[in-house]
Amino acid sequence: MAKKKKRVSITNQMMQEVIRIQKEKTPHDLSRKHYIRNTKKFIAFCREKYDCKNFESCREHIQAYSDYLQELGYTPSTIHSYIAAVCSTFNVPMETIKKPIRKTAEFTRGRKEGDTIRASQDMNNPEMQYIIEFQKRVGVRRAELANIRKEDFTIDESGFPVIYIRKGKGNKPTYQKLNTLRDAVFIKKYFDAVGPGEKIFEEKYLKNELNFHKLRADCAKEYYNIQLEKILNEPGYAEQLEAEIRARWNKYNINPKTGKPKRFPDDQIKGWYVLRGDNRKKALREGKPIRYNRLAIMAASVFKLSHWRTNVTVQNYIMI
Repeated sequence: MAKKKKRVSITNQMMQEVIRIQKEKTPHDLSRKHYIRNTKKFIAFCREKYDCKNFESCREHIQAYSDYLQELGYTPSTIHSYIAAVCSTFNVPMETIKKPIRKTAEFTRGRKEGDTIRASQDMNNPEMQYIIEFQKRVGVRRAELANIRKEDFTIDESGFPVIYIRKGKGNKPTYQKLNTLRDAVFIKKYFDAVGPGEKIFEEKYLKNELNFHKLRADCAKEYYNIQLEKILNEPGYAEQLEAEIRARWNKYNINPKTGKPKRFPDDQIKGWYVLRGDNRKKALREGKPIRYNRLAIMAASVFKLSHWRTNVTVQNYIMI
């Protein structure tokens, strides 16, 4: 007598779809596991509270899940992390979900060295210095590091050495500018060490608990400080930097309807960005600046972080 097929539960069926989607969308193992794990919590919520019977029926309850997490007392940062995974899986824009605003003053995770014993060990591992020294000078995301190939060392629209990022934020290609020409000479050696089409980092350099986000933030801060010093001390540099930012904007921010560049945010490169509220208190408490040059910030945002927003750059990278 033939054995009966084992029946797959509704929850398992849903999770198979989650795994399938994330395998296609998220290339890096750690990020993918994080998104799958957090989406599983959402699926469990939908099954228990709304008795959802299929994957698609869960989509309409994302806002309810965000509200539920707030009722449980989770921090804005944690809620954002949970919702980001769910929105990624269901292809729902994050901005359509109401959630508490994250404040830099409240961030704790990844803001200092050695957040875990394993992370500290990885930072001090001599073998890991190969990728650490690269990240200090380049400052990209973990998943982006995993996809860099020999051909991705190139020149940008203004004639500066950059690293082409095939899938940056939002799966869009970006160009990562290096902090100095000396850094460019150092980084070029990584690309010279591999053959055509080969990735510059083996898997062993990516499966660890290195705090790539902090290294990325440190790299952006260094770039900001370099630009600020030049703006303040080199005649004509501010005009040159503004021209480079506009050149990048005009090349990659095209209105699909008109085929012309979108309106440039002129207000984002003039004057000073001044901290307020809790962020101001935090900066004063820690002896950090409470104002930042907008042109230098926009340069860091465009060339190092690909955010195009000064507030995100200051609050999530420069002032931490």
